[in-house]
Amino acid sequence: MSWRDHLRPASFRGAGFHVDADEFAGGRKAVKHEYPQRDFAYVEDLGRKGRSFPIDGYVIGPDYLGPLNALISALEGEGPGTLVHPYHGERTVAVTGFRVRHTRDEGGMARISIDFEETSEAGLFPSISGSLVSAVRSAAGSSLLSVASSFVAGYVTDDVPQFALDSLMTMIGDAGETARGSFAPIMGDAQHLAGLNRAVDSLVSDPVSIVRDPADISRRLSTVFLAGLEGMTSARAGIDALLDVSEFVSTARPAPSTTSTRRREATNQAELDAVVRRQAIIRAAQAAPLAAFDNYQEAMSVRDRILVALDDHSEVAPDEVWQTMQQLRAAVVEAVPGSDRRLPHLLRHRPAVTVPSLVLAYELYDIEDLVSRETDIIRRNRLRKPGFTVGGAELEVLSRA
Repeated sequence: MSWRDHLRPASFRGAGFHVDADEFAGGRKAVKHEYPQRDFAYVEDLGRKGRSFPIDGYVIGPDYLGPLNALISALEGEGPGTLVHPYHGERTVAVTGFRVRHTRDEGGMARISIDFEETSEAGLFPSISGSLVSAVRSAAGSSLLSVASSFVAGYVTDDVPQFALDSLMTMIGDAGETARGSFAPIMGDAQHLAGLNRAVDSLVSDPVSIVRDPADISRRLSTVFLAGLEGMTSARAGIDALLDVSEFVSTARPAPSTTSTRRREATNQAELDAVVRRQAIIRAAQAAPLAAFDNYQEAMSVRDRILVALDDHSEVAPDEVWQTMQQLRAAVVEAVPGSDRRLPHLLRHRPAVTVPSLVLAYELYDIEDLVSRETDIIRRNRLRKPGFTVGGAELEVLSRA
């Protein structure tokens, strides 16, 4: 077999591209020590360097913008990913940078230079929780890519007149404003709120320029959700916001099925509605392992809400979307609450007699954390007179762990 028979089609996180030139860099990590009265240095070997794989590639064709946008989304995805290298096979890598170049003389194509660095999916100090979080993040990334590809394939605006696009522009605006309304109250500071507003404005301010470009719509939606996740005060609040967005209702009127144009409009409305909801649900699933839950029941309740949403949308999704969303579902089941997170259970307790809340905390818990436990009992049950916790009244309390 010749060397050409061993080449593999290049891709990153499933997004394909062509390779024009590549490099491979490696070596050993070394520290040189020099000493007085010695002619030779001592070189201390600290192990192999991480390998780097710079690639000069390109995408080409009459519809090259779709594959280019899919590749850019994959390169901007969070965390490590799988690179299929033409010469070196599959590698787990991180993207440290990329550059896209268009020229007037090369219409119908874009050149892209990418810097890949070999890395580990689990990180230097792997743990059970770290592995589970990584598994959810990877499954979410695959789901987002399949959802974007499905949307690009199903949302068709070729030869569609403007009147059949008006409702779609309304839906884009409604989705952006719904996300703004859900995320704005939980932004951590003014800087993150400004970032969220910029992302939403990019989506809603000029719908005419993007309504015919499904890849651009999907990318800008993703930017909105990322801005919300990066600025949120807590992952727990972010999950609620994302699930709220997944239930958004547009003010656009459903298109009637009277003509082929209107039927195409109705299909596009369904595709646009699905990509908004699915992206929001997938991002909620991605945030779930990072949330700080008060108790086991809360963690299971949030997890079940996410699983129901994933099931509802995967059942009516194309096969490739169904598969990736089911993989994400399985990852969430493993990660929330997680085998290494010992959350307390929420219990019902009836004190036999009326006692001060501090005495009740002493009866239920260790003496080392009496103050915090008493505070939790007062807050959880909204006790107006903590000195007189009424005997026989049902209270919510946490188990020891």
